[in-house]
Amino acid sequence: SDALSWDEGRATIHPMIYMDFGVRPNVGLQFRWKEFAPSHDVRVGAFTGFNDLWAGSFQLDQKLFRDEETLLRWSMGYVRRPDNVFYGFDPEDRCEDARQSNDFSERGCRYRSAIAEGRVALVTWERHLNSIRVGSTFRHARFSTTSDDPRLTSDEADSLVAFRSGYEIVQTDFAFSLDSRSEEVDFTRGTGVRFEGSGSFTFEPGSTERRWLRAGGELAGFYDIGEGQILSSSLYYEGIGNVSSRDSAGNQIGVPFHELVGLGGSEQMKSFLRRRLIGMNAWAANFEYRYPITWLLDAALYYSIGNTLDDLTDFDLRRSYMNYGVALKTSGNRVTAFEAIMGWGSNRLDEPEFIPYDQIRFTIGINRGF
Repeated sequence: SDALSWDEGRATIHPMIYMDFGVRPNVGLQFRWKEFAPSHDVRVGAFTGFNDLWAGSFQLDQKLFRDEETLLRWSMGYVRRPDNVFYGFDPEDRCEDARQSNDFSERGCRYRSAIAEGRVALVTWERHLNSIRVGSTFRHARFSTTSDDPRLTSDEADSLVAFRSGYEIVQTDFAFSLDSRSEEVDFTRGTGVRFEGSGSFTFEPGSTERRWLRAGGELAGFYDIGEGQILSSSLYYEGIGNVSSRDSAGNQIGVPFHELVGLGGSEQMKSFLRRRLIGMNAWAANFEYRYPITWLLDAALYYSIGNTLDDLTDFDLRRSYMNYGVALKTSGNRVTAFEAIMGWGSNRLDEPEFIPYDQIRFTIGINRGF
C-alpha cells in the first residue's frame, strides 16, 4: 500500500511474522530501498520474539555495471535466541531432561546461541532464476545452556564440539543456480529443471588446526500438467570433509556442532523443526504436487525422505526418516514463497515401533528453493 511504500514504489517496508509451533514465534519489519543512491540497493531487517530472542540484518547491493547483472553484496547480521533445538545424533542419543520428561518427541532439548557474522560476496548473472556467487564470511558464535526448557545438561553440552568455547571462523565459498524455466509465472509453463550447487572451505583465523571442506547440491525437475498444476521432485545432498589436524592424543579435531549439516526447517525435510537432524552428511528426496486455488495462492501436497549420517558407508534406506504434509504458498515467484505448512514427520523407519506422526509441525514463514 501507499502507506508502506514511497519513492515511486522503490522503497517499501513490510511487517513480517514467523510462527513455528515448538519454538518461539517472532515478529519484525523488513525495509528495502532500491536505488536509494545511484546503483545501490539496501535491505534492513529486524525481528524479536521477546525475552532475549531478537535478530537484526543489513544488506547493501552495489551494482558494478550498467546491465545490473553483477554486484557486490555487503551484509552483516546478529541472531540471539534461547530456543535452539537439539535432538541428539541418533534415536539412542537423546538429551536426558527430555527423556525423563517424556517430552522428547515434541520438543527436543534446548540451548542458547548468539551468532554474529559479516559477509562480502560477488554476485553475477542474477537474472532469470540463475546466479553465480563467490564470497567470504566471518562468523562469531557463542552458546549456553541458559535456555528454554528442557535444557541440555552440563555433560551433554560438554560432549558437543565447541559448545563451551564457542568459535570464530572464516569461510570462503561459491554457489550457483541454473534454471531452465522462465521467471515469468503468468502465461508461461512451469516445466523445467533446476540445479543448485555450492562449496566452501572454512578455517579458524589465526590457527591452522581446525578446517573443513563442504559441498552440496540439489537437482529438481518440474512438470506442468496444465492449469497451473505442477508435479516436481528433487534429490539433495550436502557433506563435510574434515581436514583438521590431530591433537596430542592422535584424535582429529572436530567440526563445531553448530556447523554440521542439518535437515529440518524451511527447505529440506520441512515437517521437522530447524536442524532436527544433524551430521557430517545429509540427503533428502522430495516430491510435491502443487495446484492453484486462487489468485497468487497455491496449495501443495509434499512428501520427503532423508537422513543425516557421519559416514557415507553407513547409508541404509531403512535408517531414514519420512515427512509429509500440506502447504499454502504464494505463487508470484518460482523460487521463493511465503507459505504456511501443516506437516508430520516419522521416527526412524527401522525403530521397533514405527510412528508416522512422531513429529507435528505448523509454521508460517518463507521458503526458498524447492
